[in-house]
Amino acid sequence: MSEIEAVLLRGQRHEQKPNSRHSLFAVTCAASAKSAAPVHVPLPRNNPLQNAEQGKKQNSPPVSALFSEKKLPSVGRPMAIGYYPSGCLQGGVELPTTGPTWQVMRLSRNRNWGPELGKFLERFAPLAARTTGWKGILIGDMAQPRGGPLPFGHKSHQIGLDVDIWFMPIPDRVLNKEKRENILASNVVAADGKHVNDKVWSPADLTFIRTAAEQPEVERVLVNAAIKKNSVAWRARMTDRGCPRCVPGMAMMTTSMCA
Repeated sequence: MSEIEAVLLRGQRHEQKPNSRHSLFAVTCAASAKSAAPVHVPLPRNNPLQNAEQGKKQNSPPVSALFSEKKLPSVGRPMAIGYYPSGCLQGGVELPTTGPTWQVMRLSRNRNWGPELGKFLERFAPLAARTTGWKGILIGDMAQPRGGPLPFGHKSHQIGLDVDIWFMPIPDRVLNKEKRENILASNVVAADGKHVNDKVWSPADLTFIRTAAEQPEVERVLVNAAIKKNSVAWRARMTDRGCPRCVPGMAMMTTSMCA
C-alpha cells in the first residue's frame, strides 16, 4: 500500500429523466384497397433498429476511451454528476501540477481535475506538511478533465471527488516529467499483507492519515487493512498514556447529493 485515498463529497448529482415514448397507428381505406391492384411489399428485417444499434456498439470504442481522449473540461459550472464509480464531471478545474507544498505525479494520465477538489488540496497540502514535518505531499490520481470511466487503474475517480495521496514526503526538489512517471512510492505494508513495514512506516504516516480524516470536507479515508490494524494498536497506546484525543479517526460528514 503506497497511498491513501481521501474521498470527498461536495458535488451535486444530476439525474436525467427517461424520454417518453409515443405509439402511432395507421388506418387504410377499404374502398380504395378493393380497386387498387395488389402490390407486393417486402417485410422489414427483424428488429432493424435494434440490429443497427447493435452494430454501432460493436464498432464504437469503449466509453473509457472516449473520456480519456478529452484533454480539456466541458463548459459549465464545476459539478460532479453521478457517483464515484459511475458518473462524469462538468466544468472540471485543474490542480496545478506543482505548488509550494505539492507535486502531481504521473502527468501523462491527465488526471489532476475535479470540481472543488483542487482547492481542497491546495489548503490541505501545507497543513499536512506542517503536521508531519514533511516538505509537502505527492498527489496521484484525481479525475480526468471530464471525469468518466478510466481506461485503467480505478473503477472510481469518475466525478472528481476522490484523490490518491502517496505515503511519501515530497523530495527537496521539483521532479521532472520523467521522474514523475517512473518513481515508485514507498510501500508501507509488509510482504505478508497483515502488518505495516516497520522499515518504512513512521509516526508521521499516522499523523498524515489523521490530519486528512479531521478535515470537515472529507467523507472518508481509505487505507489498507494492515494500516488500520496498526492504527487501532496505536490508539490503545495513546489512550493508556492519558491522551484519549490523540487517536486516528474518521471525520464523517453527513452530506446529501441532490439534483
